[in-house]
Amino acid sequence: EQKRFKKCIEDEYYEPHLLFLLCTGLRCAELLGLTWNDVDFSGNRIYIRRNLISFSFEGEHYTYTDTPKSKAGRRGIPLTRNLRKLLKMVKGNCPVMYRFKMING
Repeated sequence: EQKRFKKCIEDEYYEPHLLFLLCTGLRCAELLGLTWNDVDFSGNRIYIRRNLISFSFEGEHYTYTDTPKSKAGRRGIPLTRNLRKLLKMVKGNCPVMYRFKMING
């Protein structure tokens, strides 16, 4: 199933996002809350420290970061060889604070 999924998203704008989610099991808000400071290339860890929350209210759009709801939500996950390769590719395209930017935000 993963091979079919990868084939379906090949060359799509969100391919790096979806591959990252597939490889890590992160929630979308956790992925969008990551910054380059959360990646420890030398220690081979990615640290989940915040979520990016986005919502609309009365026609206005709001975005803010918040800490995970539980202690277990603040965690480190292994930085595998495939993730390292993906992150280096993404970093070349997105060197600023938030690693995976949405099309309209």
